[in-house]
Amino acid sequence: MTVDKAALRELLEKATPGPWSTYVRRGAAISVGASHNLTVATIAVPPVGYHVANAHLIAAARESLPALLAENEALRAELQARQWQPIETAPEGVMILCADMKAHEAKDWAFVAWLAGGKLCGHRCGMPTHWMPLPRPPAPPQGETA
Repeated sequence: MTVDKAALRELLEKATPGPWSTYVRRGAAISVGASHNLTVATIAVPPVGYHVANAHLIAAARESLPALLAENEALRAELQARQWQPIETAPEGVMILCADMKAHEAKDWAFVAWLAGGKLCGHRCGMPTHWMPLPRPPAPPQGETA
């Protein structure tokens, strides 16, 4: 399933500002409303069972959706940054993982190097065609410190 995040952002922008919460209206129905006592939706008469859960879900979704969209965007950006990129876009002065996608032998396919003054340093042979950031080092075993 693909989520249309742009459509969700547009709906959020057009919706009544939050925070939203649920409340029982005169004991007859459960309502979802904004902080300034504006009823956004009335769920059921009487408020029982899944109707109450539905109202809580609607209110929670309105409050959680902006943070979930922001987190999704940040994770997608991080994932994109960890993909193979053309060597011409490699940053200067940091260790990077290089790959020669044209290499004939596996031993020449990937290596760690860095760019300094536009020149590749620390590699054995060949010219890489792609690069990516080095992964984070593994966490130390429990009970040990780094």
